[in-house]
Amino acid sequence: MAREPFIHRDGKKLRIGALIIKAERWPWQSGYNWHGMTSSCAPLNQPRKGEKAAPRFGGGWKYNLGFQFSGRTLLVELLFGMLTFNIETAKDRREAAEHAARRKAEIDRILNRAAA
Repeated sequence: MAREPFIHRDGKKLRIGALIIKAERWPWQSGYNWHGMTSSCAPLNQPRKGEKAAPRFGGGWKYNLGFQFSGRTLLVELLFGMLTFNIETAKDRREAAEHAARRKAEIDRILNRAAA
């Protein structure tokens, strides 16, 4: 059986052994940069009625700082998004592999039925 590499990166996920780190930006910042606020088209950076310039950082922005703990998960909320640290057990990996096998079998069954 082939072993997975100790460090593996897949998109926004980084796996280091049993530790999974996932990075996410806040939804309202998606596709927007941190500079050029006055000409940005970000919904929270539009000038208010009767004002010439858009609010700067802190004026109308939603932001959150802090930590949240739950079981094997740690959420670190930052100004730009959230980092999720999760410890995966052998049982979690086994259940994920069984789920993937069931899904593959179901897809194969559907494809075979369509071909017949």
